[in-house]
Amino acid sequence: MAKIKAMNLFQLISGKMGQNERYYFSYSSKTGRITMKRCPEHGPTDSAAARRNRERFVRAAALAKEWLDQNRPGRLGDPNLDGTLEYYKMRCAFDRQSQNASFFAYVCGSMLKRLKQEEDVAGTSGSRA
Repeated sequence: MAKIKAMNLFQLISGKMGQNERYYFSYSSKTGRITMKRCPEHGPTDSAAARRNRERFVRAAALAKEWLDQNRPGRLGDPNLDGTLEYYKMRCAFDRQSQNASFFAYVCGSMLKRLKQEEDVAGTSGSRA
């Protein structure tokens, strides 16, 4: 079956057409599909759960930066030095997945998982006492 290629005009269309519009267009270069969706109407939320999520992400980003500084190749100023074994395990896991586009985002996600596990363990041990 022949694939239909979108016109250049449609490929350039992305986002809202105007400031007060409630619909936006998006073009996927992978699939060649053009979609029109309705923008969700919501205001900024500053709930306690949103604040906790932001604080958790800030902690995870700080842990990810610290982890990368300790484990990355060339960390001592010599670019020929290899990274640690943990770095290469994380890099291989990053190469196998397709959700995250950047390595730092993948490391942040794994640090978020680690923080959640630590919070779960602390929560269960705190409730037993």
